[in-house]
Amino acid sequence: MDLDRHFTATGIILHDGRTLLVERAKLDCWLPPGGHLAPNEDPVQAVLREVSEVTGLECALLAERRFAHDAVQELPVPFTIQIVDLPENGGIVQHIDFVYVLRPVSDPEAVIPQAAEITGWRWVPVDEVSTLTTAPEMPDLIRSALAYAGD
Repeated sequence: MDLDRHFTATGIILHDGRTLLVERAKLDCWLPPGGHLAPNEDPVQAVLREVSEVTGLECALLAERRFAHDAVQELPVPFTIQIVDLPENGGIVQHIDFVYVLRPVSDPEAVIPQAAEITGWRWVPVDEVSTLTTAPEMPDLIRSALAYAGD
């Protein structure tokens, strides 16, 4: 069996102890905004573009700088990189997902959802993520992101 791999980027957006989740029409669950990397796009460009496209929000990354040298460019380090197997067309597609922690720099209440891909959005208190239909790792992932952000 050939493995179909896709590279994706996800943005865990944090604001006042809450995280922005969107209800994905295709997956019928609540997740942080994100999507596939476009050709010639790096993961940082992808997460900022996807968050803006899906929610209308402009955000800034929270990322550590672990190395710098004048001879090379450095990308901000993601919070984590996950491998997620998703059912698709009777098979499995593996997403290599670069997960970043973000803060809104535009008005966090001015969400303009992308109607074609999401059926709802809401700011969810981090401790309430587990009450929603979401991926099994999502409550722990978002709690860890909140601790990483120092909140």
